[in-house]
Amino acid sequence: MHRITAGFNVALLAFQAVTGFVTFLASDRARAFPLAGILLTSFIDLIRLIVVMMLIAWFVREFWQRLITSLVPIRPIDFQEALAIVLMFGLLLGR
Repeated sequence: MHRITAGFNVALLAFQAVTGFVTFLASDRARAFPLAGILLTSFIDLIRLIVVMMLIAWFVREFWQRLITSLVPIRPIDFQEALAIVLMFGLLLGR
């Protein structure tokens, strides 16, 4: 059985970040902002996104460990798997 690694989660996060950045640059709203402002706010948003994703992944893992494994005979998940769940939901729901 293959485990989800930190590298997989970094690749998912990078894909989401690049997709969002390119989508914004292609929009009409990007013309109103200077490039330095776009880069700075993108970096700040990335840090904020990482912190929020870590908190949500911790919550998902705890929820899974405490409730799901008690109700259904399924194995517990680790933090990397919980983070992958959060990232995949972000991709599927469009953040």
